[in-house]
Amino acid sequence: MALFKECTKCAGCGSLGCVACLCRSCGGRGTLQCGQCKGGQISCGVCSATGQTQCESCSGFGRAVQHFWFIKWSSPCPACGGATRRQCSTCGGKKSVPCKACGARGIILCAACGQTGVTPTCTVCAGSRTVRCGDCNGVGKLETEWARQLKSSPVDRLRFEYEKRQRSIQLLETRFAERNSVADDFSEKMNTPDDDEAVMYGDCYLKVLDQIGDLQKEIGAAEAEMTEIQQVLDTKWR
Repeated sequence: MALFKECTKCAGCGSLGCVACLCRSCGGRGTLQCGQCKGGQISCGVCSATGQTQCESCSGFGRAVQHFWFIKWSSPCPACGGATRRQCSTCGGKKSVPCKACGARGIILCAACGQTGVTPTCTVCAGSRTVRCGDCNGVGKLETEWARQLKSSPVDRLRFEYEKRQRSIQLLETRFAERNSVADDFSEKMNTPDDDEAVMYGDCYLKVLDQIGDLQKEIGAAEAEMTEIQQVLDTKWR
């Protein structure tokens, strides 16, 4: 248990990004979608987005007139093969061309905020771009239920809880010393020449080490609680 826990809303910082600072035009992105194109491309105006234009060689008739002296005849246009249309040389048949307004990026810089994403001046945060976290009031941590219980407890109750943990630590330290002695015993027996016994004692040694680790955690937790109880007692004795 602890008297305080980290504020999850501000991640312990005590402050949050100022929402009022965000540019209303671009929503804080600093850029806007280009209104003249789609994905950086616009329809080709030369071919009306068809990808083809009228064959210039035959003026769209598909036939080429040839003559020899006074004799004239027509044949399929060698440029378009009689199709009357050719691939648009401007868009290469893709039906669209890069947008010049945005440089084919599809986005333009936001003029309202100068690409910063925030308004030049903000009356809420005075230009700091952060505001105090309302959950923790700028402290970055919140009081736990354990802290509230201690604060509401009378001095006699707090002293009882403090002494209770003192006795608990004494018992835990006794058990800790016993487990350490057992671990030392198993550590020596692991050196037996019998492999089966060595494995058995090794398993027992590891189990005792786990118990020692658990006891250390319990002692540490009890000591931390004693410190926290003493902190509250100090405030009541002032």
